[in-house]
Amino acid sequence: MADTGAATGPASAGAPGDDYSVAGQKLGPKGRQVRERLKTAARVLMASHPTSPPTLTAIAQAAEVKLTAVYRYYADVGALYLDAMQPLREEMAPVAALLAQPWAPGTEYREALAFATAHFDYWLERRGALFVRNGLAEHGDPRFIALRATWANPLFQALGRKLAAAHGREVGDEDMAVAAVVASGMERTTTIVLQQTASGESPGMFRKASQQTAIARILTTLLRHDYLES
Repeated sequence: MADTGAATGPASAGAPGDDYSVAGQKLGPKGRQVRERLKTAARVLMASHPTSPPTLTAIAQAAEVKLTAVYRYYADVGALYLDAMQPLREEMAPVAALLAQPWAPGTEYREALAFATAHFDYWLERRGALFVRNGLAEHGDPRFIALRATWANPLFQALGRKLAAAHGREVGDEDMAVAAVVASGMERTTTIVLQQTASGESPGMFRKASQQTAIARILTTLLRHDYLES
């Protein structure tokens, strides 16, 4: 099989959460250990080389696993990426939890800025995974299109509830639509800042500090003024 950086083909038995090989065989302790080494190597390489998605060859070498043996566990590099990214997705929970905490009147901007900063720092530490996920999603891989949506969903939900609660109502479709637009914009502008930083480009309007203060101002306005009445 050719070793490429592209993730092609459907999800297989080597998909995240399975304890089986691609051929459907139950993995023993040794097999599970090898699989953990592969996932760890993938995460390390994504973090250390954020602008260059690691190939299966590089991951296999870092994990000290023969390349031919990798295909016992994963049908392609995309299946390995998916498996390696599962803990990173779950680590978004503390960021979303900041929205669940009560924000006292008059502290909205300060709390919103702390949330925006935590969101940026989350992606800063995981920028390699962010670039890989978004790149494959934008190339049409359905697994990563779905991953991008499910990864963002807890943040959408938490933000929608926050906005609705600020105006004394149960969360509705309009609140969730506003939350989705804001959260999507946060992720997109964070991606731009991180990509510019990684490539050495001039940051222009998308400096880290200005991006975060802009998000804080937008959230403060949405919390203090009911957008459904405008």
